Amino acid sequence: ATRERFSSAMVLYLLQFVHRHLDFRLAELDALLQMSGCDPGDVYDRAAVDVESPFMKIQLRPEQQPVLQTLLQRCVLLKSVIELYGEGTSVEQCAAQVQSLQQSGLDKYLRRSLSFSLEVHGYAKRMSMAEQASFRQNFHFLDFPGPVCLDSPDVTFRIDVEFPLPDEQAWEEKQRQGGEGGAVGDDGDGGANRQAKQDQNDPSTASSSDRERRGEKEQAKEQGGQHEGEEVKQPAKGGVEGAVETPPKMVFFGVDVGKGQRRVVQFHSLKQRRYLGPTSMDQELSLLMANTAQIKPGRPVLDPFVGTGSVLVACAHF
Repeated sequence: ATRERFSSAMVLYLLQFVHRHLDFRLAELDALLQMSGCDPGDVYDRAAVDVESPFMKIQLRPEQQPVLQTLLQRCVLLKSVIELYGEGTSVEQCAAQVQSLQQSGLDKYLRRSLSFSLEVHGYAKRMSMAEQASFRQNFHFLDFPGPVCLDSPDVTFRIDVEFPLPDEQAWEEKQRQGGEGGAVGDDGDGGANRQAKQDQNDPSTASSSDRERRGEKEQAKEQGGQHEGEEVKQPAKGGVEGAVETPPKMVFFGVDVGKGQRRVVQFHSLKQRRYLGPTSMDQELSLLMANTAQIKPGRPVLDPFVGTGSVLVACAHF
């Protein structure tokens, strides 16, 4: 898919979402695309989207940049966007693809006049400094002629690494070992109980609430807090954990385009409201409703069950 972007007039982008409200992710995205005059079917393949992954790809024509800006300015569940130049199931595979396509657009960012930084971001795993350095080494062929700038570079190159979630790792390990055990009666469970155990560990059969608990932990991390019951992980001496080799699920390389509107969720936190009722709607859901309704300046909004006004506050924001 990445190679095809250079044989057509389309530009490929990688969206990263927060792992919350999974059932609303595509609904919000579709509404904002339609509000921008795009057919979602022309922008991404819905059948290829894995909602269990925080990453998904979209393609836009160069003249559709205003569409991308709308997503960055409005999308509540969107965390970040990069212009995608390579991907693979290993960092070596990703780097090889970037190297083969280096002259197809990426060279415009590799100039002496442009300062840069190269960031490594891990999802579902805290990467040590040693691991990050190892991933960076695979892209040494880019040379990066400009000066390094960590504070506010002209160009931010990103390596996004998706690792399997812990329950996915456990499930895959059990599959490699042949499941829970031998024949029926070996462990007293029987086939039905073993299947129930497998379903419990299989991420594809996890309930929506189970999946969203992971998102709640992610939001707690964004707020700088610790989720109740979550173990506090202390770094090793010197602030660097030991390098533990965990095979990635996917590795992406690209140029940072921008961040989504996660800060808006905190700005409209219910804790900041002067008046609340016992059933005040969560601000994140209110903002999602405003986006799915394609609210924009000049469009009337009627809320017959206004309550404490959470939906109207969200609509007024846009």
